[in-house]
Parts: sequence; C-alpha cells; structure tokens
Amino acid sequence: MLPFYFLYEKLLERRIQRSQTPSHLLLVLNEADILPDWTDETDETEKTGKTEREVFCGGGRKERSGKRGERGERRKKCSGFDGAEKLRQFVRWCHSLRIEEVSIYIGLIREANGRRLESALLENACERIVERVSEVLRGEDAFVAIYAAPHDSRFYARFFFGGKKTTAKECEGRKRKIIVSVGLGGKSELTRAFRALATKVRSGEIEPAEINEKMLEDALIFKSEPELIIRSGSTRLTDFLIWQSVYSELYFTDVNWRKFRRIDLLRAVRDFQMRERRFGR
Repeated sequence: MLPFYFLYEKLLERRIQRSQTPSHLLLVLNEADILPDWTDETDETEKTGKTEREVFCGGGRKERSGKRGERGERRKKCSGFDGAEKLRQFVRWCHSLRIEEVSIYIGLIREANGRRLESALLENACERIVERVSEVLRGEDAFVAIYAAPHDSRFYARFFFGGKKTTAKECEGRKRKIIVSVGLGGKSELTRAFRALATKVRSGEIEPAEINEKMLEDALIFKSEPELIIRSGSTRLTDFLIWQSVYSELYFTDVNWRKFRRIDLLRAVRDFQMRERRFGR
C-alpha cells in the first residue's frame, strides 16, 4: 500500500500545482487534539481486586472509573501523540502548496455534564496550549499571532517573527502569516466589535445611521477571509470567523487530527480547486 499512496500523493500534488490554491486556509481543532492524554492508574491488591482509574485530558479534566482499594501503586503514562508538533508539520505542508496564510482555531471545552467548568481549569488548559503552540510555531518563517480567550470577557495575544517576540504593527503587510486562536470564537469577536462601535456612537464620533459593513469589519480582530475551512475528524463547526467565513468552502475529513496526513490536506485542496464557488449567488 505504501508505494500506491506515494504515487497517489505525488499525482495529487502535481495536479494541485497546476491550479490556484487557496490563499487563506482555516483548520478547526479542539483542545483534546493538542494537549496530550495522561492516564493515572492505581493497581490494587489481589485481596480487594478493586482499581481506580483517572483519565486526564485537556486542562486537567479527569474521569474516574472503578473504586479505590486500600493500597495501590499509582503510575502515569502519556499516549505519545504530540498534536502541537503536527501543527508545525501542517503549516509547512500548507506553505509548500503556496498557501501563505494559515489560521488555526483550537476550541476549549467549557462545559462538562451540563455544568460550566471552573475558571482555573479553563485558564490552565488555555495557558498550556498557548505555551506549547508558541514553542513549536515561533520559529517558523512567518508572522505568528496567537490569541487566547480563557474567558468570554477578555483575551490576550502574543506575536512572533523570526523566533522573537514582536508586535502586530511591526508585521503589518507581511504575506506569510500563521494566526492561532485558542478559545476566542466569532461570537465574542463580534460582541467586541459591536461594543467598540457603540462606544464611538456614545462619544459622538459617528452617527448610528453611518454604521456599515466596512466599519464593522474594521472593528474585527481578524481581518482576512478564509477560502477553505478544514474540520478534522468531525462534522461540528465552530463560530470562529463567523462573519469572515460566510463564503468559505467547507471540507470535513474522515480522520481525526491524530491520524491526519499530508495526503488528507492534498485531498482537501484538490477538492477545493474542483468546486465552482458561487459566493452566495
């Protein structure tokens, strides 16, 4: 099967190179795709035959099964999959296909069993993702912007270029960009834009009747519109770039992020090239 996939991949890439590729691609993931899964197990004595198992996933979430015995030995193990490292591979695959702007949305798990998770858990998960993603992407040959919103009411951002921290203003106009959003969705972005416009109306800078689409777009955090959105291993979408992606093409992979390969990206891009875009018409 390996020779077949190798030839198929080369054939896809050759066909892709003959047509126009999307200039801006958005990849949609969730925190479980990035943070490693840790398993904490306790093996009990033969006398009780009881075990306790805690499965740790993003941000310290855990599930218990079984009962705790009187004595036992605890041990941790990791699945070995590095979702953040695969992000670096994915970005380089995109750049090799002349896709200059790559956006990545990483959704946070904010609720479990119908209850909202504690702020400390959200902050921990968000910070771990930001640190790991910054570590693997900051050295790429592109302007890297990472936005994080552990809470709906606030967000923070980090910017890198050439492996060093920088500012958004210093990198304006650069063609190759990597934009990462951790938990900052489209609803929150639009709410902030509406508030900014309302503040200008209240101060007398503009009149309500003067507000148009251009003003709203200028107030948004993310300016560029993705041409292709890839959702890995799920058919559920996110509200990220909900305004900007109104005319985007959607592609859902049948493999999750753990099993995502370069050939899956090639298939998505080739499928995009073969579509007739109507832009709402």
